[in-house]
Amino acid sequence: MQNSVFLVGLGGIAVKYDLEDSNTFGRTHARAIHNHTDFKLVGGYDPSEESRFEFSSHYLEKAYDNLESGLRETNPEIVVVASPTEKHLLNIQEILKWSNPRIILCEKPISFNPEDAIRILQLCEERNIPLFINYFRNSEPSTFEIAEAISRKRMVKPFKGFCTYNKGALHTATHFLNLFQIWFGEGIEYIFESEKHNSDNPQDPNLEFEVKYENGSITFNVDDSTNSLRFYSTIKFSNGLLEYKEEGDRISWSELSDSRRIQDQDFIATEEIVSFSAQSQFNVWNEISNYLNLKKHRLCTAQEAIQYIIQISKLKRK
Repeated sequence: MQNSVFLVGLGGIAVKYDLEDSNTFGRTHARAIHNHTDFKLVGGYDPSEESRFEFSSHYLEKAYDNLESGLRETNPEIVVVASPTEKHLLNIQEILKWSNPRIILCEKPISFNPEDAIRILQLCEERNIPLFINYFRNSEPSTFEIAEAISRKRMVKPFKGFCTYNKGALHTATHFLNLFQIWFGEGIEYIFESEKHNSDNPQDPNLEFEVKYENGSITFNVDDSTNSLRFYSTIKFSNGLLEYKEEGDRISWSELSDSRRIQDQDFIATEEIVSFSAQSQFNVWNEISNYLNLKKHRLCTAQEAIQYIIQISKLKRK
């Protein structure tokens, strides 16, 4: 039996990223749901007439200009909140008022501040509705291939890493905080370095900082030289170099020969790690299916995601 899904917000991650590329299996929620046998897309909401038209034209499902009407008519089992961050609290209040979903999947960040994030979580807990935050690298097979390599000491600590990003600490840097938590565990210490204006959203500045982990550290740098998204990382382990490039579309591991130190760059042939980023949201919906079928899942809970908001909020105050 298929689970019905309703989209709140019909922008990039919900619909548009896939519209010009027919080869992706599910970079957006709409295409992933459309391609997944366990789910059925039943409608969507967006205040933009253009976005509603694009959605309805491609997926032949009704797009609503009124959220209450959409939720009442479709009565969805799953609701995806892909609206602008500042609308998340209001939208989730409306979702809980006009429907009774089994789960809610919310795009990151959950909020611009810890207070609203905690309020959103409380509202869902009061209704006993699980809330997950879409840090989709939680569902990416390459993430766990690397985690296993670290666990089995194929990639040997200590490590020293650098990651470069832009377009906001909450919107972009928290993706890396989530990824590095999977690889290295909880951050032990956050050290503020500087704050840079984010022209895309002044509420979400670009922060430069260092995070210390057990047996290693990662320095977060900002690339403010371009309006294009920047999101990549290099991590030097004691026995090689991990490169996470093009937002994770290209990942490589270059191992050192036993007789050389890392600064000599004497690497054995580079190994490409397969990325499934072209179906990034389809991976997420596989994990949602696992959750609904009482199987082990890799979804990021709201409780976990709120910790990233809290840490960034503390850095902003320094």
